[in-house]
Amino acid sequence: MIRNYLLIAWRTLRREPGYSSINVLGLAIGIASCLVLVLYLRSEWTQDQGGAFDSRYYRVINHTTPKHGDPFSTSGVASVFRDAMLHSVPGIDQIVRYDDTDDLMLRHSNNRFPDLHGVYIDPEYADFLGLTLLQGNPSTSLQDPTSVAISASKENPMDSTLEVNLFDGYLPFRVTAVFADMPENSRFHADLLLPFSQIEDAIAHAYHLGWGSIFSEAYVRLKPGANPADVEQGIAAVLHGIDKVDTKVTSFQLQPLAQTHVAFRNPRNLPTDTTPTASLVLGAIALVVIVIACINYTTLTAGRSSGRAREIGVRKVFGA
Repeated sequence: MIRNYLLIAWRTLRREPGYSSINVLGLAIGIASCLVLVLYLRSEWTQDQGGAFDSRYYRVINHTTPKHGDPFSTSGVASVFRDAMLHSVPGIDQIVRYDDTDDLMLRHSNNRFPDLHGVYIDPEYADFLGLTLLQGNPSTSLQDPTSVAISASKENPMDSTLEVNLFDGYLPFRVTAVFADMPENSRFHADLLLPFSQIEDAIAHAYHLGWGSIFSEAYVRLKPGANPADVEQGIAAVLHGIDKVDTKVTSFQLQPLAQTHVAFRNPRNLPTDTTPTASLVLGAIALVVIVIACINYTTLTAGRSSGRAREIGVRKVFGA
């Protein structure tokens, strides 16, 4: 039976190639387009979810209420936030500062590796990110300001010296760790991990490192069972004790890491990478595309059903 259907399909393709191509390609393109959109949406909605990142991970949001002007929120915080809060606020297990940079160039043994994505991060990165190190010590690999951790997918000569273009020049770094590739749909995805002290020292040479020097993000991991609302109150209490911070102007909130990219429920209107409206529009487009493809296929098939009347009659005679 199946052999007969395949034979009939082949004969139809040869007899009417134009009609068959429109019918098959229309449905195939519709399904393919829908799948591409669905996979993209899945990547968007699952960024930084699962794996090492559970409900204890948060991004710090800096909320400013100026004396003159409208209040606003940003993910940028001062680098001194970590030292002030890490051991002073009950419920905080770890804080990691993060600042990324694109278009890095790496040189090694006369070879060049352009367009690398680098991240300045604190030495506790491996434990915080749940990162697997293939080589190197996770506790000490970024303690030295001239050390660098590199992705396993790149050239990774352990303990060798690489040159990376930073601050309008090439600086030497020693490879102290090689880490397994990070997921593509993670905000922490990087080719190179650089000590946060590098950018902190560079900023300190040009500006005073205080609460007004905002150039990085901070991510917090709470202790098991800690309440984020209590941690926010603890942060506010520490701020009250800092003379250079006006708590009427500056406050900090914790945003769940799973809601930093796209958030369908955002009652506090915290900043996100993209809006849920964009995702919903793409989802609607995917649904419309597959519906149109199915309607087109059904219409073309039904329109030719009258031409198969004789074939159907013969099939019924033979008991089909």
